[in-house]
Amino acid sequence: MNNVLQLKGQFEQGSHKAGYSQPKLMGERQVEAAKIKRLQNELSQVLQFWTSRQTLVSGALVEVHYDSVIAKSNRSKKLLVGFSASQDTDSEHIVGARFSQENNHIITYFLPLEQLRDTVSRLDKITSVLQKTFDGVIDESKIDELYENDTKQIAPGLTRNHFIQNIVDVSHIEEICVPNNSALLSKNADLKIISIFDVGMGIDELINQISGENKNISTIDKFTALLCSDDIKLLTEKAPNMIAMGVQDANMLIPKTNNGRMDTDGYYHIPSPKGEPVVGVIDTGFDEKVYFSEWVEYAERLDDQAHDELDDEHGTSVSSIIVDGPRLNPRFDDGCGRFRVRHFAVGHHDYINMSSLYKKIERIVTENPDIKVWNLSLGSISEVEKNYISPIAALLDYLQFKHDIIFVVAGTNIPDGKEHLSGIMRIGSPADSINSIVVNAVDYEKVPASYTRIGEVLSFFVKPDVCYYGGEKNKRDSIAVCAGENKLHRQYGTSFAAPWITRKVAYLIHILGLPREIAKALIIDSACGWSNDFKNIKRARKMGFGLVPTHISDIIETEKDEIKFVISGVSEKYDTYTYKIPVPIDANGYPYVAKATMCYFPRCNRNQGVDYSSTELDVSFGRINSDGKIVSINENTQSGDDGGSTVLVTEKKARALFRKWDNTKHISQRIKERGRSKKMYDRQEWGLSIKTKERNSIKYGEGLKFGIVITLKEINGVNRIEDFIRMCNLRGWIVNRLSLDVQAEIYNKMQEEVQFSSE
Repeated sequence: MNNVLQLKGQFEQGSHKAGYSQPKLMGERQVEAAKIKRLQNELSQVLQFWTSRQTLVSGALVEVHYDSVIAKSNRSKKLLVGFSASQDTDSEHIVGARFSQENNHIITYFLPLEQLRDTVSRLDKITSVLQKTFDGVIDESKIDELYENDTKQIAPGLTRNHFIQNIVDVSHIEEICVPNNSALLSKNADLKIISIFDVGMGIDELINQISGENKNISTIDKFTALLCSDDIKLLTEKAPNMIAMGVQDANMLIPKTNNGRMDTDGYYHIPSPKGEPVVGVIDTGFDEKVYFSEWVEYAERLDDQAHDELDDEHGTSVSSIIVDGPRLNPRFDDGCGRFRVRHFAVGHHDYINMSSLYKKIERIVTENPDIKVWNLSLGSISEVEKNYISPIAALLDYLQFKHDIIFVVAGTNIPDGKEHLSGIMRIGSPADSINSIVVNAVDYEKVPASYTRIGEVLSFFVKPDVCYYGGEKNKRDSIAVCAGENKLHRQYGTSFAAPWITRKVAYLIHILGLPREIAKALIIDSACGWSNDFKNIKRARKMGFGLVPTHISDIIETEKDEIKFVISGVSEKYDTYTYKIPVPIDANGYPYVAKATMCYFPRCNRNQGVDYSSTELDVSFGRINSDGKIVSINENTQSGDDGGSTVLVTEKKARALFRKWDNTKHISQRIKERGRSKKMYDRQEWGLSIKTKERNSIKYGEGLKFGIVITLKEINGVNRIEDFIRMCNLRGWIVNRLSLDVQAEIYNKMQEEVQFSSE
């Protein structure tokens, strides 16, 4: 076996060189005066609504229905905000985004009334110009003629460029209206947690204003609150247009642990901890009488409820896997050893209030900055919504963006008695967290468990990320845990699959000293293998990228004919790149197939709905051609400046083919039975490029860390790793072999106490 290599070196940083491009109609599009007039009338009705019928806010919420999954570059730029030098593009006013039944974008803007008046007036002028000058219709050829014409002024107060930009903006729009989500509330009578659009006031202020009372609202964040039925009814009647989203279930489920006991002989003794890494667990209570209690630091973060209702079986079971899982389950010995646990109890019995849990998680994480890896095996019965992230998941994503931590989250189970929903029921909160590693369960036959729930998240993000053994309902095919009172139980569920992945992540981060971005990428890359099964949507919705290997050696070691290396970097500018990755050759060129997995932890915004992640890192990896451009192994042409085809792709295809806006990217080539070496260009080096793109003007991507795992598989079975290491050293890379024995010894030495002599 070959060790995985860690490469350390210098990335170059390049700014975006794209200049100004004139707005043009896409493809065969044309715009008719009748469409402009219709949109003007719709916008006039929106304006009339916000000036006479709804005056709670000093502005207008405007819902724009686009005709496709719209790229940022094709969204309305100046239609709604005009052309004043002090104004930004329309995108800066976005407060929500969702998909229609046809999977097209519906975007909500919050705008000053004066800007809407200006737009209504401007559309009137544009309609007149179209009718008088262009016979009521304009296409790309007529726009080209306008650019060639010296005329700069189309009509009084309307320049040529302003006219064309408005035409292009309108070409992608189907309808403009006032948002109204009251149907959402009437459809789901059990909604509890409501979010409003960002209209300059918090949800508590809005409720108090429309009720005329000073109510004590249980807020989760500024725009989200846990509301009683009377307040929900009041909001539906008085301000339905302010409602952005709603969550059906206000509680997180505490899973039951009752699948039978097993023999306990030989499990009561465990050595004392000696400086092992600490993992955080947020769960139910912990039984401090169990045999491994010395390994667990326990703290309660409970509401004022009866203490005798405290459930400690579930939490104790989860911690038992993290501390002593391999001894309880020799079949799943992962080579990771034992871990200490800092265990926080956040709920008493059956359910945990989501509003309360939100505040507890936030406080626990901020008060324990030394903990880098967290396990969360709680979840909601209700399915996640298709158009927005749950509040708890959004919190986890924010905490992981802000702090150098990672959460491993259980994929949630189908409730007992509803097994017929397997393969149909979507995962529950917080398994919709995109920055976390979300884990589903398989049985011993590597088949999705009967209680499996499915992704995706926001109709796009791959969730779960991976799967692992979680057992089944029969005692033979289940997981052994210590559930309290020193009684060993047989359990099943995603709650008991997640801790096994938590152990591996903790080992990669604490023992091997890898960044969390690399740790996550290694876990996902190990699940992918060389198979493309994860591209099977039906399979991926249950298993994510695949089943993670049992032993840690199968993650940080690779076959003799493979060169696997990891690289970490930081995005500072538009293009973070290196053209100095040496790849050994044979007589005919490069005898490899390649794959790469990249992970990063972006800033996310729940208020943006389906456009949730704020930053896109686009990865290209491959040979460098004669023009000095990267020929990416996945033929990535999104940026238009790579070495492949010059044909740009639509937003819909970019998301489907290249996972645009996804924070986990896996690109790979297929292994062919009669593979041939690839052509070598002028340079015997490969390139890696990470291009950073933002949804808005706030550059959250500056300083954003990423981690990449790259594998080269020699098609003839030759081991070329020593050549690769030598060539890397010659080009200035520092190469570190990841070794289980060496890194474990280094960690143990670091934990030893140094005794100073008194002499």
